[in-house]
Amino acid sequence: MARPQNFDRLNVLKNATLVFWHQGFQGTSMKDLELATGLQPSSLYNSFGNKEALFLEVLDFYEEFVLGARIKKYLHQQDPIAGMKDFFTTCFTDLPRGKKGMACLIVNSVSEMAIHNETIRKRLNRTQKKLHLNFVKSIDRAKQDGSLAANSPSEIMANQMLISLNGLLVASKVVKDNNKMVAASLQSLTFILGKQ
Repeated sequence: MARPQNFDRLNVLKNATLVFWHQGFQGTSMKDLELATGLQPSSLYNSFGNKEALFLEVLDFYEEFVLGARIKKYLHQQDPIAGMKDFFTTCFTDLPRGKKGMACLIVNSVSEMAIHNETIRKRLNRTQKKLHLNFVKSIDRAKQDGSLAANSPSEIMANQMLISLNGLLVASKVVKDNNKMVAASLQSLTFILGKQ
């Protein structure tokens, strides 16, 4: 009979997420994860398997509880244009631990792991598709309320938004100036959506 878990799994995933987000997959050791989660090596291995298995759970956690919460908070606003602007700009202002240049766990992982690991690539692709779909929905709502022209190409605009956001997040790792990144975000959206 398996021993019951005597820890909060979501809290462990939250703490592991912060480590992977800040240090990357390759830069994170099992010792780092033990320190961050407070779990003994045996508990980590018995509960999550190896580092990759834990990382996949972290990606799921990030998609649901970090990205999912941001989509709900910003892209479901009554004003879709304001919501898209808020979604972009808060990528550089709502960072954990007051960090600058942390980018996004998904974007960091795409550049670090997607080329080498098909399982991780598929998981990251799913998350990017989820964000793209929500950009399309926001654009469509903006078309419905007259904020954007009815003939605005939703799919193309959403593609440009996703590519632009990913590029901005990567650039933020070098720039490390949140004010500059917020300004660049608004400029990018103006190019894509037009003047509002």
